[in-house]
Amino acid sequence: MLGQLTIRERPGKTTFRFWQEGSGYDRNSYNVEAIKAVIDYIHHNPVRRGLCEHPAAWKWSSYRLYETPAEPPEPELPQLRRFCL
Repeated sequence: MLGQLTIRERPGKTTFRFWQEGSGYDRNSYNVEAIKAVIDYIHHNPVRRGLCEHPAAWKWSSYRLYETPAEPPEPELPQLRRFCL
């Protein structure tokens, strides 16, 4: 696996890269509104990629845990805990 995470930057120079290369960056969220916005953004990623019509339709999403907490989870998936806001 380490070999798959090692990339060549230039001739003679290799580096370990865990995260995908790109324009993303770390950000700290300090208030409830910002955290909710991040969670909503993540929940809508499969919709934006055309993998489903609605976040609730994405089997691996925690969307249902937030929107309909009384609904039973997918039985074959690991159990998640809701991030309390």
